Amino acid sequence: MSRDTAGQGQREALFGTSYLQAVGFTAEGPRARALLAYSQSANPDSPYYADQTEKFSRREWVELPFTPSQIEAQAVGARTVISE
Repeated sequence: MSRDTAGQGQREALFGTSYLQAVGFTAEGPRARALLAYSQSANPDSPYYADQTEKFSRREWVELPFTPSQIEAQAVGARTVISE
């Protein structure tokens, strides 16, 4: 659900699905795409304020890594292994 906040056709999302994921199974293995419909930040000053929403409107899904090499290529920090 959304509402027109400025009267200019721009809508503010009030509630609904925020994470979308689609998975297909190919000969090369699973292929997953996803996006955050409401973006990564609620702060209007953040560069991530409308990033995912804009991708959503352009139907540009984010390709998720699956293989160890894909995961390693997209790593953004150090990996921590926790065991019991």
